[in-house]
Amino acid sequence: MVCDGAMGTQLYERGIFLNQIFENINLLRPDLVREIHDSYVQAGADILETNSFGANRIKLTSKGLSDEVVAINQAAVRIGRQAAGDAVYLAGSVGRADKRPPFSPTPNARSWKKLSSSSAKYWSRVAWICSCWRPSVWSAELQIALRAARRAAGQAFPIVTMVAFDSESLSGDGATPERAVICWPTGALTWPASTAWKVRK
Repeated sequence: MVCDGAMGTQLYERGIFLNQIFENINLLRPDLVREIHDSYVQAGADILETNSFGANRIKLTSKGLSDEVVAINQAAVRIGRQAAGDAVYLAGSVGRADKRPPFSPTPNARSWKKLSSSSAKYWSRVAWICSCWRPSVWSAELQIALRAARRAAGQAFPIVTMVAFDSESLSGDGATPERAVICWPTGALTWPASTAWKVRK
């Protein structure tokens, strides 16, 4: 199956610059998001991802959009479904929060797990794939997200995720690809997302 490509770069090429919140374009210019989805369908994509990569509460709150979290995600689903129709699958895109997560049993760590769970519950109702924290540079971040996502969404719901590695084939917290895959406790389909991949001998 063929997935679509990036949403952010396509929005940028259409005049939506980096000083704007790409996910908020679901509300401001839904026609533009639909145009991009349509172009991927016409190119032969079997799976579309919603324009919701950064539409989590942590990230949107930091941008002054805490009151728009639900509306932005609902719009992302509505636009995606319209473009997908009956012939193309729709995947819920859940991106990282752009903050290194806490890994101790603190209120902040519990909030991080709550965020992952709420995202998974939402996307398991509206989409075919829950794509959690894509891509992440911290393998431990994905462990937190995937555990919460699997508990929330259940075993039957497909989860696809990516983790990024540097030119030394290490994640941001020092995990090798082999170690990262072994650590996944959830049965998620995982693949590397790196433009600087180098095989270790």
